[in-house]
Amino acid sequence: MLYEGGIAPLLEITESVTVTVADGRSAEAVRLLSEEGFPVESYEDGRLRVRAPSETEAAAMNQKLVAAGFPVSEISRPRCTLEDVFLKLISEKPEIKNR
Repeated sequence: MLYEGGIAPLLEITESVTVTVADGRSAEAVRLLSEEGFPVESYEDGRLRVRAPSETEAAAMNQKLVAAGFPVSEISRPRCTLEDVFLKLISEKPEIKNR
């Protein structure tokens, strides 16, 4: 058995936020956030994925971008899909318990 329990804990909100900078300066935003210590990666469409586990960290990240003159048009916290959960469950190595 890979998992036992309800579905709600499996679909918990992720530790990352997706950020859209309105003026196409995503490469500059990546540099700024990296310098500020936020793990960040860029998608081909210019959106950014920034690790910000708490709402406080997401707000601090947004504040840094806005203070530096970046027009943030969207911040969202995606939820895991059932497919994401399934792939994570089957990719994890089962724990072996000594009896």
